[in-house]
Amino acid sequence: MIQYRWENTRNQRYYRILFAQDLFGEWVITKIWGGLKKAGGGMKNIPCASYDDGIKLIAKVSEARLKRGYRRI
Repeated sequence: MIQYRWENTRNQRYYRILFAQDLFGEWVITKIWGGLKKAGGGMKNIPCASYDDGIKLIAKVSEARLKRGYRRI
């Protein structure tokens, strides 16, 4: 399993990605987000066609998080 976490202390938010195979052997990215000090947030599963496609998606998400003021933890 691969996992990344970003935090934005300015707006007290976090964003997390888990990348692993599900029970059927398919690659899935799980996006999790929410507040650092407040309850609430969400989760979304995104199926990937291959391992390489998942890695490319993670790179895009990382770039977007960094542009929005998050830092990788």
